[in-house]
Amino acid sequence: NDIKASIIRCVGDPIKRFSEDALRILRALRFSSSLGFEIDKETSDAIFMLKSNLALVSKERIRDEMKKLICGDGMSNVMDYYRDVIGFLIPELTATFDYDQNNPHHDYDLFTHTIKTVAYLPKDPVLRFAGLLHDIAKPLSESKDENGISHFYRHAQSGAEIAEAIMKDLRFSNAEIK
Repeated sequence: NDIKASIIRCVGDPIKRFSEDALRILRALRFSSSLGFEIDKETSDAIFMLKSNLALVSKERIRDEMKKLICGDGMSNVMDYYRDVIGFLIPELTATFDYDQNNPHHDYDLFTHTIKTVAYLPKDPVLRFAGLLHDIAKPLSESKDENGISHFYRHAQSGAEIAEAIMKDLRFSNAEIK
């Protein structure tokens, strides 16, 4: 019935299921992203409640699930709604949440811009991960001109260093990082 209704729900108690294997949290997000299914409220609440259990999951498994998640058609909704979970996995992204770019050339907050960038890229996990991290250093490189407009000089260079560290931590191959 859940498949027919396009709903992701844990079998039994979601707290118990996610406590048994925290990778199931990321799988639920990935299935939501790739299938366009909604996650039922009880399962969703358990995801937020137990997100810190993801620290028990190997970096390789997190990487593999994230690569699939960001290539799903529903990626934008999942990344936005579950950004606290994504931020737990990649803490450097949290600085982009609701970050006002304070520049007339930028219509969106930084995280919304990032999600839109990822969504417009081809469904190649390495390209999409690059899109996810492309402005990661903007909050660290902001300066304001005499008119109070923000600029982000050298954010690309700093961002490349941060992205490399994140990708190494998630055990991407050297070729993927390059």
